[in-house]
Amino acid sequence: MSIAYKKRKYLNKSHLCLNCGSSDIEGGSINVDAGGAMQDISCIVCGSTWSDLYMLDDAVNIKISNNHKEVHDGPNKDVVARSK
Repeated sequence: MSIAYKKRKYLNKSHLCLNCGSSDIEGGSINVDAGGAMQDISCIVCGSTWSDLYMLDDAVNIKISNNHKEVHDGPNKDVVARSK
């Protein structure tokens, strides 16, 4: 079986080793970065290793504060105007 096939199968059953199908897999610590996270996984039975990649998919339990300052995504318009 190709790695691509094993990967597709694993993504449907991520609690099983993508190589041998064993449920005896371990995950290391999760490294979180903006918008995603990665976790090293290893199979105790066959010794295969890989990394699971987690991507931000949704935001839940949102509580909006009334105490906020406006945040701009780009440069301040006054600064841009003065630089011209």
